Amino acid sequence: VSISIPDSQIEAAETVLLEFLIDIIDPTPVMVSLDGTTYYPGNSQHKPTAMLTEFSPSVTIPATGCGITTANVWAVKALANLASNEVGAIGGIAVRSPGGFGWSLGAYAKISIGDNQTLTGLLQTAASEIALRATLAATYFSLRNIYFNAPHLPGGG
Repeated sequence: VSISIPDSQIEAAETVLLEFLIDIIDPTPVMVSLDGTTYYPGNSQHKPTAMLTEFSPSVTIPATGCGITTANVWAVKALANLASNEVGAIGGIAVRSPGGFGWSLGAYAKISIGDNQTLTGLLQTAASEIALRATLAATYFSLRNIYFNAPHLPGGG
């Protein structure tokens, strides 16, 4: 019997696990609209798992005013996505460029990183997810108490 699991499913499972682990230690609250129907920065109507499991506190954000608002919260998500994409791209190049490195486990077994697509994908996913969540936290705690105007850019957030 042979079972094959695509890399995309392995990476998706890793993302769920990483998000769970980060939710346990991350103090960044889930941002909720005044009417309690929208959750940010994802702009979703579905309550995040971190809130359902009570791992994450929530904070209500106003439509306008000082700090993060529903009008400028898109900038928080845009910065986090940018960091995530950049780290994922750089991480992929860094892991693949040396051609791999490995450890011999004896005569018939070897673990290689760099020339193995699955392991490379796992490293990229981990780096990307950690960068995303670290940037979300840094951006939230940096901008929550200052007034900033982040107008929507053409083709952007």
